[in-house]
This record gives sequence, structure tokens and C-alpha cells, in this order.
Amino acid sequence: MNGSALRDGLIDEISHLTGPVANGGQKIQTMFDIPGDAPTKASASLRLMSLKKMPGGVLWAKYKVVGKPLT
Repeated sequence: MNGSALRDGLIDEISHLTGPVANGGQKIQTMFDIPGDAPTKASASLRLMSLKKMPGGVLWAKYKVVGKPLT
């Protein structure tokens, strides 16, 4: 759902927390999955508005979605 909303221009700001762990594997979903084939370009361009270091090494980044979604 996030990917579709971003692609359709319905999101104007993203607040993202990153914890100090690494995980991965095959067929891992992302925050902005879009049903169907992978797009050839990004769904949108982002501009960093703020970055704050939180307790435990967590980073809190706020982004502004800029311009029209890319197609």
C-alpha cells in the first residue's frame, strides 16, 4: 500500500526510523513495495529535512517528497 500511495503522489512527507541492526534475505519486502513488476525508476525523489540521533543508535530521518512521482 505504501508504494502505491507514494507512486500516486499521495504522500508528502516520510518519517523513517533506522535501528542499528542488519537483516536481509531473498524475497524481503521493502517499505514501498508496489504490486507487479519492479519499476524501472524510483517512485519519487526525497529531500532530507532533518536527521536526529536517538538513544541506542537509532536514527530518525524526516524527508520531504519533492516534485512529481517519477514514472
